[in-house]
Amino acid sequence: FWSFEVQPEVPEARCYLKSAYDSATCGYSVWDGCGGGYGTCWSGPARCGLSPPLPPARPTPPLPPPDDSVATLLRSVVQLRTAVSSAVPGSTLSFVIESGSTLRMGGQQLILSNNINLNLATASWRGMPGVLDAERLSRHFMIFPGSALSLMGLHLVNGTSPIDGGSICVLGKLKAIEINISQSTCDPSLLESSTTPARGGSVFVSTNASADLTRCNIWDSTAANSNTNGQVRIARAFGGAIFVDGWTQNGGLGPHGERPGQLILRQCHFWDTGATSDCTINSDLTSVDDIYADTSQAAGGAITSWGNVQAYGTTFENAEARCPSPPRPALSPSPPSPPLDCPCLTAYPAGVNVVSGEVQVIVADGVSLAYPGTYGLHACGRHDSGLEPDCNSTGYPEWCEQEWCYVDPLSCNTETAASPYIPGLVYSYKACGFSNEFESAFFSPMREQSFGGAFFQRNSYSFTSLEQCTIKNSRAEKGGGFFLGDGASTVTKSTIVGNTATKGSNLYADNGVFSYVLPAPLGHWVSGTNCSVYRYPCDDVELSIEVRARCYLKRAKCSRETSDEDPDCRPKTFTQPCNWGSEPDLLGKSLMTFPLGAMDDTIPFRCSPGLYGKSEAATAQHRPQCQGLCPAGKVCPRMATVNPIECPAGHYCPLGSSSPLACPPGTHSNNSGIGAASECLRCPAGSAFGSGSGEPAAG
Repeated sequence: FWSFEVQPEVPEARCYLKSAYDSATCGYSVWDGCGGGYGTCWSGPARCGLSPPLPPARPTPPLPPPDDSVATLLRSVVQLRTAVSSAVPGSTLSFVIESGSTLRMGGQQLILSNNINLNLATASWRGMPGVLDAERLSRHFMIFPGSALSLMGLHLVNGTSPIDGGSICVLGKLKAIEINISQSTCDPSLLESSTTPARGGSVFVSTNASADLTRCNIWDSTAANSNTNGQVRIARAFGGAIFVDGWTQNGGLGPHGERPGQLILRQCHFWDTGATSDCTINSDLTSVDDIYADTSQAAGGAITSWGNVQAYGTTFENAEARCPSPPRPALSPSPPSPPLDCPCLTAYPAGVNVVSGEVQVIVADGVSLAYPGTYGLHACGRHDSGLEPDCNSTGYPEWCEQEWCYVDPLSCNTETAASPYIPGLVYSYKACGFSNEFESAFFSPMREQSFGGAFFQRNSYSFTSLEQCTIKNSRAEKGGGFFLGDGASTVTKSTIVGNTATKGSNLYADNGVFSYVLPAPLGHWVSGTNCSVYRYPCDDVELSIEVRARCYLKRAKCSRETSDEDPDCRPKTFTQPCNWGSEPDLLGKSLMTFPLGAMDDTIPFRCSPGLYGKSEAATAQHRPQCQGLCPAGKVCPRMATVNPIECPAGHYCPLGSSSPLACPPGTHSNNSGIGAASECLRCPAGSAFGSGSGEPAAG
């Protein structure tokens, strides 16, 4: 990257771009080479103070061409905008902002095009970044193809855009080190009419584009969308912080060979980010394909990826993909006087859509379904039993088997509620002796239209790699931590823990391949399998002895060979233990491929109390027993114990102890770390001991 030194004593102060940095000494910070004590981090001449005057006898030489290594102190965004608009195509501009100063964008984003590269940093930053404030009037930057933006030590605040990135839209290249982005929003409902989903509350990375973020923080960032203007047929929102675009056909390439968007995160931190949509659907929208054209309504509270993401040492927390509750119809008050009088309807009133003996209903997620023509009529009954979308599979909610019927509210003297399935009708559970649990389920805060509280991946050609990352305390209806819609995701040395969802608190894999590759954090395990190429056995009786012999000799080699060119290798089986087809680097590694569906447990699994895991060796992390039973004389009291604790005095701890056992009555122990009751000592004559005693008391 690059760094600057500043000359505060020079009028129209200028900074000079250093040609290199010492990563071991300086890292990526901007150093003041003029008196801050950091100049030693760059082995080059100090450029501080005015240059000496030219000898008067010599004529003034012509001005040299612009030097891209010179960085100008930026005093206003107008100054920056003017420099960019007048720059020669293909040139590089470098500016610095004073530490702690705030520059306002003035209601316009800065556009980089014509292959212009811009370096922008805070001068001598020591915890007080320069601030670019978009004032909720525009995004900060638009980077067109061929151009690149490098940011360092800045804080981008109050960015807003109706489409594609509330703070930065990347169609070219973005490189950012130690920047903050906060209070940014992407919200298409700001437009009078739009059918575009909200994509990327802070950053949008297009196809053929790349973003590389190191030690960056993004918080209070939202991709929000609402169906308020009558034009948005479905209000979708994706990527509360970042959206990475990609192609879903042609092997993941666009019609002209465009590559998926690329995002790299190094030691970044995301918190309090969200994808929020009201998830409303216009009344004329009845096609299931239309409703699920983009799979979901709110997805990826921190990241949504249709492209490729690599994250190292990054934390995602307190993210949310959310569809707010629809307005809850008011319950009619129960009349004060019995007896109960609330007959069920025997026929639908005029206006209800009945086709070929079936009634058309709109269920919770907006899908139109055909129900039996007697649905909710004639008598109290379990009218929802066995019906889509909630009552036709195992694990259905209790209300599926509770009795109710449609009623006339004017002829009913008990509690009723307006039907969300058939507008205009009223139903009652109370009339049938049941409480209305259906309503609380239907009008839950998050309906099943929000996916991936922190991370949402959808595209059969997309790829995600998480290493030493943490996803925690995030929320959605499906996949509170991570939702895999398709593609491949590989996780290692990472944890997905403490997230919340109705289905799949930590992970929901709808399609694709989700693999956890060992090692895991200490104290954790997965059911590891060696990744290899599964082939049909060599002992097929139809093979000749010679062919079988060659097959056995090359069996190990063939298990690592992904092609079928070697005739001595048996054909590959249909089912494979890992995703080596798209990730050949997985071959030879120990990993677990998670089954499709919901995963509520912590990922990876925690070692149980009484076990410990202080080794990253695959043999210590590929099974539920972890590294093994807690050693005798030690206690492993908690989940995910790494270092067993010394057994306290007055107790003994046999092999596999999750809690210390008190020395039996009449015995004691002054020593810690004993592993058997036989090591407790008998009470001396004339002394008294209780269970678990150490020192004796006088008798």
